[in-house]
Amino acid sequence: MSTYENKNKVGHPVLGIVLAILGIGIAVTLTLLFGIIAGAAAAILGTVAILLGVGARKGGRGIGAIVTGSVAIVAAVVMMFTTVTAMNMMHKAALDTGKAPVFAECFESPYLGLSSVIYKVAGDEAKTKALMDEMEALKGYTAQSGAVTVSVSSTATQSMGL
Repeated sequence: MSTYENKNKVGHPVLGIVLAILGIGIAVTLTLLFGIIAGAAAAILGTVAILLGVGARKGGRGIGAIVTGSVAIVAAVVMMFTTVTAMNMMHKAALDTGKAPVFAECFESPYLGLSSVIYKVAGDEAKTKALMDEMEALKGYTAQSGAVTVSVSSTATQSMGL
């Protein structure tokens, strides 16, 4: 038996796990705000984590990076679809009810999440106040209609304060 066995370290499984956890965090926290941009970043981090895990499998390690990388990719894809669906639903509710004309006016793309609306109203305090009131009205409307509600008032307020 050789004493040289398993002394060659191959790959970076710990870095893969760290990147995958970062990807999961980005997918869960930032996808609603930045849409597909954040989802793509999370998916890329998950892919890099899987590649690092596959590279580390040659040394007998890396299964954790592969698993968490896969979870990051799945979370990114699910959150991207959820965000686009929620944004489309909010825009449709704004148009149908007429309760949110500022939101409907400022809504550019469902793929950019709430950032597309926030960038349009940034710097205009009257529009910002109207948008916040409209978001609360839409939240009440979707809650009454049985649709999924998205709480965005605190996220939008924090982002506009930047």
